[in-house]
Amino acid sequence: MTRDETDDDSGSREGILAALLETFSRLLPGAKVTPNTHFFDAGGTSLDGVKLLAAVKRSWGVSLRLRDLVTAPSPGSLTDLILVRLS
Repeated sequence: MTRDETDDDSGSREGILAALLETFSRLLPGAKVTPNTHFFDAGGTSLDGVKLLAAVKRSWGVSLRLRDLVTAPSPGSLTDLILVRLS
């Protein structure tokens, strides 16, 4: 998930959410990922979480901690957190 791999709206809510849905799907093989999928309930591990947060940093330059993923564990809630940090 990089800015180049997302649509021109990569900084919009829709673009961020679409990229996160794709990344969640890659990190959680076999899980049905929706905007409300809980990362850890769907089988994500702390190592997977670190990979997800690294992708967020690469894509939007936003540094998040694992505790941020614990408090915003779904693609939808993580999108909102990223948008807050970007503003």
